[in-house]
Amino acid sequence: MTALMPKHQFVRQLDLGTLDLFVRICQNGSIGASADQAHLALSSVSKRIKELESLTGTSLLLRHARGVKPTAAGQCLLRHARSVLMSVEEMRVDVHEFTLGRSGYVHVFASASVVEQYMASEIAEFARSNPAISIDLSQVTSREVIQAVRNGLADIGICDASDAVRDLASRVYRTDELVLAVPKAHPLSTVPSVRFVDTLDYEQIGLRGSSMIQQLLETAAAESGHLLRQRIKVASLSALCRMVECGLGIGVIPHGALLEIAKKDRLQVVALSDSWARRDQMVYATSFDTIPIAARRFANHLVGLRETNA
Repeated sequence: MTALMPKHQFVRQLDLGTLDLFVRICQNGSIGASADQAHLALSSVSKRIKELESLTGTSLLLRHARGVKPTAAGQCLLRHARSVLMSVEEMRVDVHEFTLGRSGYVHVFASASVVEQYMASEIAEFARSNPAISIDLSQVTSREVIQAVRNGLADIGICDASDAVRDLASRVYRTDELVLAVPKAHPLSTVPSVRFVDTLDYEQIGLRGSSMIQQLLETAAAESGHLLRQRIKVASLSALCRMVECGLGIGVIPHGALLEIAKKDRLQVVALSDSWARRDQMVYATSFDTIPIAARRFANHLVGLRETNA
C-alpha cells in the first residue's frame, strides 16, 4: 500500500493549472481538443496529466477509441477539482472586490456622543450603497478613540476635536452644541441661556472616566474658582438623562443626544453661552491615503466627500 503523502508536500506539488486542464479533458472527453482550447501543445498536456497521476499515485484517465474518460479515481478527483477551482474563483473575485474597497471590514472607534447621536443613521445609509462592507463599531471615551487610532486598533476614530492631537490626519465631521438639561420644575428651566459658572450652585450629574465633556466641565469650574459638585457620576449620556429626569441634578449633554434619548415632557433645554459649548467632532486616521479602501469609503461618506478612485 502506498503511504499517504504529507499534506504540505502534496499542496506544494499540486498545480492548479493542471487541475483545470484535467477538468477540461473530462468535460471534452479528449486530450487533443482540450490542448487546443488551452493553446498548449498536446505533448505538454499529456506530460502534465502524467505528473498529476504520479502525484496522486493512480491512473486518472482511461484511453479508448473515441478519446478518454475518467477512471473511478479520476471521477473522485474531478469532483474535488471542480470544488477547488470554484473556491479559487470565489477567492479571486472576493480579493478583487476587497482591493476595490467594495467589500471588507472597517474598525471604527467613536465617543459616546457620536455613537448615540449619529452612528445608527450613518451606518444604515452607508450600508445601502455598500452592502458587502461590515462596520465594527466600538464606543469608548475620546481619549481611547485617539489611542486606538494611534495603536492601529481602529481604522478611523470619531470624537471631539483636541489641540493635543497633532500626529493624526483629521477631517471635520460635525459641529455640535453642549446644552444644560434640567428638570421642568428646576429654577433654571425658565432662562433661555446661562453661563456654566452660574450653574455650579446646583447639584450636577457627571460622566465617569475620561469623557471629553467631563474634562471640559472640570476645567471650566477650576478656571472660575468654583467647586464642581457632582454627587452622581454615570457611564452614559442616556443614564445622565434618566438621572436628570428623576430630579437628581442637572447635566451637560450634546443637544443632539438630548433630543434623541430624553423624554421631552420631563426635561427643559437651556443653552450654554460659554464658547467651549460649541465644538467640532472630528474623524481621525493615521492617514486617509493609506487606510484600507473600505475604511476610506466610510470616512468619505462621513464627511460628505464624493467617491473618486476609492
